[in-house]
Amino acid sequence: MDRRFSDLTPDELRREVDRLQREAETKRNQGLMAEAEVLEQRLFLAKSYLCDPSAFRPGETYRVIGEDKPFRLAFIRGVMAWGHLEGGTEARAFPLGRLYR
Repeated sequence: MDRRFSDLTPDELRREVDRLQREAETKRNQGLMAEAEVLEQRLFLAKSYLCDPSAFRPGETYRVIGEDKPFRLAFIRGVMAWGHLEGGTEARAFPLGRLYR
């Protein structure tokens, strides 16, 4: 894809999410785990552009796909959620598409 996710329409983003999911699954089935992980990161970023940032509340705790510890949201900048994993002191950022309740 030559265009940035931020330039895509919601329909184009949904098609790209579907394509990335299929491609990541294919790579996983082929045993190409590193390539699958890169595609999954792109997938989460694309999904983030479909999220409504106002649906996420600073100070609340969320789960993060791929992380074991809860994540306390401090603030949102663009499509990235900034905060701390439980017990951690280092600020972390995750695409909104990786957060869930």
